[in-house]
Amino acid sequence: MARKPLLMIVTLLTGFCLLLPAVSSAATTGADKNAAASFRLQLEQSQDGIGLSLWGRQLEDVYAYEIRLQYDSARLRFAAADMPANGFSVEPKSGGGSLRLAHTKIGTVAGEHGTVKLADVVFERVRGGEARIWIENVILVDSELNRRDTDSDASAVIPWDGAAILSDMNGHWAQAAVAEAAELGLVEGYGDGTFKPEKPVTRAEFAALLVRATGWPAADNPEALLPFADNNQIPPWAKPLIAAMVQLGIINGYDDGTFRPEQTITRAEMAVMTARALDLPASGPALKPGFADREDIPEWASPAIAAVEQAGIMQGTGAGRFAPLANATRAEAAMLVLTIFYHK
Repeated sequence: MARKPLLMIVTLLTGFCLLLPAVSSAATTGADKNAAASFRLQLEQSQDGIGLSLWGRQLEDVYAYEIRLQYDSARLRFAAADMPANGFSVEPKSGGGSLRLAHTKIGTVAGEHGTVKLADVVFERVRGGEARIWIENVILVDSELNRRDTDSDASAVIPWDGAAILSDMNGHWAQAAVAEAAELGLVEGYGDGTFKPEKPVTRAEFAALLVRATGWPAADNPEALLPFADNNQIPPWAKPLIAAMVQLGIINGYDDGTFRPEQTITRAEMAVMTARALDLPASGPALKPGFADREDIPEWASPAIAAVEQAGIMQGTGAGRFAPLANATRAEAAMLVLTIFYHK
């Protein structure tokens, strides 16, 4: 068998490379090789998100294939895919809840037989709730370039168990928000299964939460970006996250050149960082907070507090007060980062 040129296998169609070789009328018998083929999706552990593997069964001489998946785009975002078989994989194309994967062998080699892993796929959560992924169609091409289109009802359900994550949130006013934020990976509990919702949040902790909520990448070389006099007091895990915020102009530090990572963050500081992160119009004399304790609001924070309140990002604490100098709690921070996540 002669070496198969890639152009015979990979055909450009509607902006995407699909495995669509022509099938001659004389190739009907060959095209029936995979009449018994079936497919399944299997959930797997992944450090980067929701991992699935796609398997084909009862395959016969599969030289190339294209897979079309559908997924709940309101809750999931495609992150990455890998096709482990030897050969050439086309760049995945994703959009509108549809994902297309394509792969072909190269040269004079036999196709795949039996039970074969065709792809590993990773999705990220973008919203809580049960989500579904399913195979819409698979195109199989054998080593003689005969094609078979195969429909499939294989699917996988991504469960939603955020409400059961943390043991000390039952009945708390922020229970639902904390559960959803935890499921999305925005906040984390402690090793004993608690969340400690009323514990104050440090400036380093809130910086990390804000990076997660906005999806910014951590800085690759944080030491070169951190300008603070107390860099040695910033925990190693927080340095790449704080450096990312410095690079984006979200954090400036204090007048004495310090960042004070272990100092608890106030609601006023949280409002300023949030307004900058979301690029809200937090400047100008026209923005005046309408809270009963507005005299307690620092001048430097007044426009930002007005901006986040008008945008519905942060609210008062009750009785028409904002409590700008109060320490923010973990529950308040979880509620805020969840709002930021959906607002961005």
